[in-house]
Amino acid sequence: MAQSTDHSFVHLDETLCIYASPTANFLPYVPSPDDVLRASMHPRETLVPHWVSAAYSYIGFTPLEIKSDGLLTGCLKLPSKIPLEKIDSVYYLEKKVRVSWARLEDSITRAMYYLEQLQPILWPLDCETYPYIKNFGYLKGHQSEAKASKAALVSRFAFIPFFGLCSFVLAMFSKGKCLGDPHPPWARVLQDSCRVHPEWVKNL
Repeated sequence: MAQSTDHSFVHLDETLCIYASPTANFLPYVPSPDDVLRASMHPRETLVPHWVSAAYSYIGFTPLEIKSDGLLTGCLKLPSKIPLEKIDSVYYLEKKVRVSWARLEDSITRAMYYLEQLQPILWPLDCETYPYIKNFGYLKGHQSEAKASKAALVSRFAFIPFFGLCSFVLAMFSKGKCLGDPHPPWARVLQDSCRVHPEWVKNL
């Protein structure tokens, strides 16, 4: 079960008991029984607690917010006015931003793919991948500034479930784990075998 925006953890066990953090002074938000994540939902809905389903078993790993700082996610920081450019009467997210977002999405996708090749995850049969960020239009041209800005904002929100999927894959990877090693096994593999930059791995 994911954490709520108030940082209170909820767990409902088979005895129908709800557990909250010992430091919580209120009952956390509990979703309705049929409140599960669906691909048709707006990406920002992944910030709200939903019941884990077989389709989106990794939803509990979604971050509480987008941290647009550091080497890895600094490109996600946007000014109050979305940077756009107009090419032949069509509006695009500024090229520098488009390229950096695409590089981030592709790099993390490749890292997850490589780890899964080394240690496959036994996903539920009806598991689904929440739509990838590219599907929300940040790379496409739009007929108006409003539509281009909306596509950029929705795409930015779509990084949230994407980061959750990545965190799940990293958490499931245990191949080559050594006692006493301060680095998680996935970090060692990406850095040593894939030659990924240490700072990039650290921020991942």
